[in-house]
Amino acid sequence: MEVIRILFKKTGSAKYISHLDLNRCMGRILRKSRIPLWYTEGFHPHLFLTFALPLSLGMESLCETMDVRLVDESYTMDEVKARLSEAFPHDLHILDAYPAKMKHTEIAFARFSIDMQIGAEDAEALFKKIKNLLNSDKIIVKKKSKSGKLNELDLKEKLKDFKLKISQDVLNLQLTLPAGCAENINPAMLMEWLETELDEALEFSITRTRLLTKELEDFV
Repeated sequence: MEVIRILFKKTGSAKYISHLDLNRCMGRILRKSRIPLWYTEGFHPHLFLTFALPLSLGMESLCETMDVRLVDESYTMDEVKARLSEAFPHDLHILDAYPAKMKHTEIAFARFSIDMQIGAEDAEALFKKIKNLLNSDKIIVKKKSKSGKLNELDLKEKLKDFKLKISQDVLNLQLTLPAGCAENINPAMLMEWLETELDEALEFSITRTRLLTKELEDFV
């Protein structure tokens, strides 16, 4: 029984769908597609599907993955993609379908793209301020532990890389942070830190663009 990995993007209004609702939505999509998939056995059989790394509410993503088990291996990946393309709703789009190669535990990092909307007259000054802050020796934030205790965390030690660029009235920040079973850092913490240091609110949107292994290779 082949495990198929479905790569899709979640943008626009779909970023407000919780992980639980996304699970239900995908179940309906898969049933609508009529692809021959495996169901669990027992008194209440349900469709087998697993997601690699649940996304925080309000974030967009270009690299969401969902695993299913195909019971009829005569189906080609092109047929799977075609059927799913017809079933996917607005703001959820299938990008690819292929036999799964890696385990979810191999995810170690995620790459993000953050767009900050700014006034054109303030762009250069804000660009310099943010760049200087990101080049600070330390970026201390508060992170809540599983027990609910707030602990200090130096994001500078966790930040794998970053690139800041300016385009008219948009500042774009691209960065790589730990993600996965061992450690998971939400980039929103960095944005909250920037707002505190700048003493102003920032209008921004976060998009997860890639899931990566510890060798910084794409998760496939």
